[in-house]
Amino acid sequence: MKTTKITFILMALALIGFNSCEKVEVTNKSIAPELPKVAVNPSGLGSNPGIPYCAPYSFASGIEIIGEMQSTAFKSTDFNKETQKAEDFILNPKINFIPIGSGSLVQIYIKFRNKNSFKQTLIIPAGLILCPEDSTSQTGVIIQSDTLILDPNDSTGLLLKAYCTNLHKGVPHNTKFKMIGTTLHEDLYRMIGILKTKQKIQPGSQAQSIIWNITDHGGLTEEDLNYLNSLP
Repeated sequence: MKTTKITFILMALALIGFNSCEKVEVTNKSIAPELPKVAVNPSGLGSNPGIPYCAPYSFASGIEIIGEMQSTAFKSTDFNKETQKAEDFILNPKINFIPIGSGSLVQIYIKFRNKNSFKQTLIIPAGLILCPEDSTSQTGVIIQSDTLILDPNDSTGLLLKAYCTNLHKGVPHNTKFKMIGTTLHEDLYRMIGILKTKQKIQPGSQAQSIIWNITDHGGLTEEDLNYLNSLP
């Protein structure tokens, strides 16, 4: 009788041990999304349709955009296009907006608010892509980063002076824009990487022509790379 009981106990223990080693399927795993990678993706650049290929970007906590980003700055948020002329409401950007960037073709007015009770850092990153609602207008790119300190519970106006990524599209007028992220297009990304170690680009440089080589003429040339690497 004792032998039978011992045999039963041993069999039970063996069964428990076997079950504990079985593979358990976990159906509620939290899998991190794959990060986008730099690639040759011309979407939205030059004459290519679509939205430019970008990595997501967001501002520091407590910083928000006031109203719309647009290529014309208005004095009043309740501007009525049916009864007023846009020219009557254009602001002087030198007085009301801080210029950021060195481009000339895509100029976008934007207001930020710091909702925090303390100063907050605002980063305008290199590679930032700004897309117009009007598909016939040029998309903009910022090629060197800038950092500003925003006062607590205060707002700041910026004039983003971006470069054009669509040679054959029109200069934007009275067009609204959206920030969609920072570029992951291979050649634009490479250009921006070189410029990270350089002094601020001056207006009138070859930067715009180089960007059009990337977006409209097949890519960076050896001459482009030599020029970028030669910059101080």
